[in-house]
Amino acid sequence: MSQKSRTQAVNTRSRSRDASPSAPSSVRGKQVPPTPGATASLGDSQPEFDVEKLLKETGDIPAEAIGGDPQQAMMKLLLHIAKTQDQIHKSLHCHQEDISLLKKENRELKSEVKCLSEDLVRMDQYSRKSVMTVTGLRFSEGETPASLETAVISMLNELSTSSGRAAFTRYDFCAMHRNKRSNRPSERPPTITVKFLRYTDKDMFFTKTVTAQRKSAFPGVGFHHNLCPRLIEEQKLISEHSAVKFVQYQGSNRWFSVCLNNSNTFLNFIRSYDHFLSEFDNES
Repeated sequence: MSQKSRTQAVNTRSRSRDASPSAPSSVRGKQVPPTPGATASLGDSQPEFDVEKLLKETGDIPAEAIGGDPQQAMMKLLLHIAKTQDQIHKSLHCHQEDISLLKKENRELKSEVKCLSEDLVRMDQYSRKSVMTVTGLRFSEGETPASLETAVISMLNELSTSSGRAAFTRYDFCAMHRNKRSNRPSERPPTITVKFLRYTDKDMFFTKTVTAQRKSAFPGVGFHHNLCPRLIEEQKLISEHSAVKFVQYQGSNRWFSVCLNNSNTFLNFIRSYDHFLSEFDNES
């Protein structure tokens, strides 16, 4: 091939490359549109989102951060976010300290309320230490407060004289009355409240000897310590425990004595249901 022929072939190949589809020039007289999704060169790159619009939609952004160079605007946006985040962390730290102080104060108040509640129960029960409740004593025909007092004193004397105590008189009592019938229908007679002048006389009716005598002499009649509502609730909770056989209130000592099912052992000096659970765990 001659030199002239080689030159013509090179020019032909050059023109063929310039007419390729990737070139921006026309092919066969038509303009070739750019390929969709084609990535521009590094020098001609543009952001894929509108920074100014992003800044405006953010809301709490300084006015000077809007507009201008996109890179500077983005840096201002990031600095503002970092500053806001730091403020949020400081605020959370302050709130956590406040929460810790409130929790501590709450624990102290709960402890104080518990102590006050226990003191209130002790004072309430102390005021009842000389009071006894009689149950099961039926109405007598034409019963009056005086006849009721006579009947109760006669019954108490029958029990107390056998134990060596002198007979009671009406001057050994502060008050004695039959309580009102509750709204609930019941065939049982209303209870009787008896307040002794001396609480030691009342506690005598809860010794083992007198208890055995009154059960045989007056079947169906019961003598009970006059417990305050809180202690009644505590006694009920203790007695309903699966490990408990029975519960007795020791009037002279002002605490519960709890008999357990399995070992027939007693837990004494029990003040409340929580106290019982603690002592029962130690016993187990």
